[in-house]
Amino acid sequence: AGVSPTYGLYTAVVATIVGALATSSVFMTVSPTNALALIVGSTLVAGTEADFPGRVFALTLFVGLVQLALGLARAGNLFRFVSNAVMTGFVTGAGFLIVIGQLPALTGPAVRGSGNAITRISTWLQGLGQAETHTFLVGLLSITIIVLLKRTRLKYFAMLLALLVSSALVLLAGWQDVKLTGDLMTVPVGLPRLVLPNPSYVPEIAVAAVAIALLASLQSAGLTRMVPQPDGSQANVHRDLTGQGLANIAGGLFQGLPSGGSLSRTAINLGAGAHGRMANVISGLFVAATLLVLGPFVEQIPLAALAGQLIVAATSLIRPDALRVCRTQRHGRKHHVHPPLPTRIQRLHRRLSLAAHVCLDLRQQSSDSPPGGNGGRTFPGRRGSR
Repeated sequence: AGVSPTYGLYTAVVATIVGALATSSVFMTVSPTNALALIVGSTLVAGTEADFPGRVFALTLFVGLVQLALGLARAGNLFRFVSNAVMTGFVTGAGFLIVIGQLPALTGPAVRGSGNAITRISTWLQGLGQAETHTFLVGLLSITIIVLLKRTRLKYFAMLLALLVSSALVLLAGWQDVKLTGDLMTVPVGLPRLVLPNPSYVPEIAVAAVAIALLASLQSAGLTRMVPQPDGSQANVHRDLTGQGLANIAGGLFQGLPSGGSLSRTAINLGAGAHGRMANVISGLFVAATLLVLGPFVEQIPLAALAGQLIVAATSLIRPDALRVCRTQRHGRKHHVHPPLPTRIQRLHRRLSLAAHVCLDLRQQSSDSPPGGNGGRTFPGRRGSR
C-alpha cells in the first residue's frame, strides 16, 4: 500500500480483534489483504503527497463508515447475486496466486519471476538450479513439519512448531544467507496510538473508499460462503458488513489500513484448529504482545518458513472438486475464469466494471437456471449447508 509495514501490524491487532467480536462469521479473520493494499497503493500514490499515512488512515475510517452504512441498511443481500461459480473461481484463483507469490521466498530471491502467473511459474521452474540451498531446505522443513504433524495429536501446534524448529535450525547452523523477518522489517515496539483523521481528505478519498468497501465486502461474502459456522449454517451477511465497518473505523482511528476477510489468514486460522471466534481475538492479542515484548524474537523467523506456512494454508483453498462448477453450472462456466482477471487489470474503474458485468450477467441468467448449483464448497473439515 506504500506505507510502513508497521501499520499492517497495527491493523492485525485492532481490526482483527474488533472484527472477531463484531462480525457474524465465527472463523473469518479480518485483516489487510493484498487486493485492498494494491488498490490503496494505486489510489494514493505514496511519496507524492504530504501526510500520506494520514490520508491512508482517513481512507480506512471512510471505508468503515461505508461498510457500516451498508450493514445497517441491510444491503448484504446484494452480494447474494454473485453465484457459486464466481465465488469458487475467486477462492481457487486466490489460492493459486498465494502459492505462486510465495515461491520466490521458498527458494530464495535469486529465483524470482515476473509477469502473469504462468510466466512467473515458468521462470521459477527454470531458475530452480539457482535456488539458495539453505533457504530451500528451511522452507521444505517447515512444510514437512506441518504436513506430518497434521496427522498427529500435535496438529493444533503444527504451525507454531514449524516456526520454532526452522528458526532454531537457522540459528544453530549459522546459516547467515537465509533471509529473516528482521531483514525485511524492524518489528516496532509499542501499541498503535489514537489518531483523528483529517476530514479535509474526504473529497479526494471518497470514491476510492466506496470502491474499497465494496471489494472488501465482496471478498468477505465469498469467504464466509465457503466457511460456514460451526453448526453448518451461513453467517449473517448484514452483521458481517456491520462488523467489518466497525473494524475499519477502529483501524482508521488507530493507525490501521483498510481490512476485510483475509483468505490466507482464515485458512491459517482453520488449519491451526480454530474452534471459535476467540481464536482471532487471541491472534490479535498475540500480535499486540509481539509489538510490546516479542519483536526481537519474531525478527529471527526465516522468511522461507513463513512462505512454507502460507503455501500449506493456500493449498487448502485449492480443491479439484471446484471444477465441478464448470460441469454443473453451464452459464457459470465462462465466469469461473473472471476472478483472476482483476489481478491483471491495473485501473480501478476497470476492476469495478468487470465486477459489475459479472454480477449483472449472472443475475440475468440465474433466473433460467435450476436451483441448487454446486452446493456450498467449504474449507476442509467444515460442514457446509446444502
